[in-house]
Amino acid sequence: MKVKIFKESDLKDCIDKVKNELGEDALIISTKKKKEDDGKEYFEIIASNSENEFDILSELKKELVRLKDLLIIRTEFNNLLNKLIFDEEVLNLYLTLLKKGVCNEYLLDILEEENILSKIHDKRYNCKALFMNALYDKIEVENGYQIMDKPKIIALVGTTGVGKTTTVAKLAAIYMLNKKRNIGIISIDNFRIGAKEQIGKYADIMGIPFFQAFTHKDLNDSINYLSQMDIILVDTAGQSQNDKNKLEYLRRLFSYNHNLDIYLLLSVSSDEAVLLDTIDKFSPLRFKGYIFTKVDEAISHGKILNILIYKRKPISYITNGQDVPEDIEVADKEKILNIILKGKIKNGNQD
Repeated sequence: MKVKIFKESDLKDCIDKVKNELGEDALIISTKKKKEDDGKEYFEIIASNSENEFDILSELKKELVRLKDLLIIRTEFNNLLNKLIFDEEVLNLYLTLLKKGVCNEYLLDILEEENILSKIHDKRYNCKALFMNALYDKIEVENGYQIMDKPKIIALVGTTGVGKTTTVAKLAAIYMLNKKRNIGIISIDNFRIGAKEQIGKYADIMGIPFFQAFTHKDLNDSINYLSQMDIILVDTAGQSQNDKNKLEYLRRLFSYNHNLDIYLLLSVSSDEAVLLDTIDKFSPLRFKGYIFTKVDEAISHGKILNILIYKRKPISYITNGQDVPEDIEVADKEKILNIILKGKIKNGNQD
C-alpha cells in the first residue's frame, strides 16, 4: 500500500495528478482546501494505490484505535494530576520520577498500594513520606561487605565493556585496604587480549595472589589453593548477551562450584530494553544480585527502579567512575533513590 499527498491550485489538476501516479483505481482518502502562508489557496488530496479498500480501512481503524488509546491515557493522566495537585510535594515527586524515566505504571501501582490518592486530603497523613517509604520498599539492597563463611567467592559477569575487571580491582582494594581482608583473584577471561595482564597488574600492585583458570578443574584448584583467604574475586570474560556458546561455557564452569556468589553488572548508561534483555539472557547463571556501573555516564537513572521492580534482585554495589578504589559504593536505599532523583550519590561523589 502506497499513500501519497498531492497539492495543486486546481482541483481537477490535482485529481489528474493522482490518477497519473497511482492509477485509475486509486483510493482518495481525503480532499481539503488549504491556504499557503501568503494566503494563496490550493487543494490537498491524500490518496493510496491499494487495490484492496479493506487495507485502507484497516489502517485507518488501527490509527483510530491508537488515537482513542492516547485520549484515554491523556484523560487518566489529567484526572491523576487533578488529584495530586492538592499536595504539591507529592505532585513534584511524581513528575520528577516520570522525568527521570521511572515507568508510570509502577508509580500508579505504588500510589494505589499506599492509598495515597485517598489520603491526600487528610492532614493526618504525610503523603510525600508515604510515597518515599514506598519507593524505598521497592529497592532491595545487600550488604556487600558482609562475610558469613570463608572464603567468600564472588564472581562478576556481564556484557563486554560493562566494567568487570575494574570493579574486581575496586573490590579487592576496598576489602584489603579498608576492611583488612585477605584477598585472592582468579581470572577466567580467556577471550580478551590483555585481560590477564590488566587484572594481573592490579593484583601485583596490591600484593594479592592471582591465578588464571581455563577449565572447571583449574577454577576448583585455584579456589582450593586460596581457601585460607577471606574473599576470592573471580573476573570473567565479557560477552554479548546473545552469545549462547560463551554463556553456556560460563554456566558449565560455574555449575561445578555451588559456593559462588555471582553478580551481574549492568551499565546504567545502556538502554533499558538492552539491560532487561541482558538480565533474561544471563539468568541461567542464577546470579545473586546486581552491580550497577557507569552511573556517572547515564543521562537518566529511572531505569534502575524499573529493573528493581520488574526483575527483583538486590543491588550490592554501584560504581560511578574509573578510579580505583574510590569510585565504588556499597548500595543502600537512600543512595539509590538519590541517584534516581538527582543523578548523584548524596555524599557528593557523583555530579
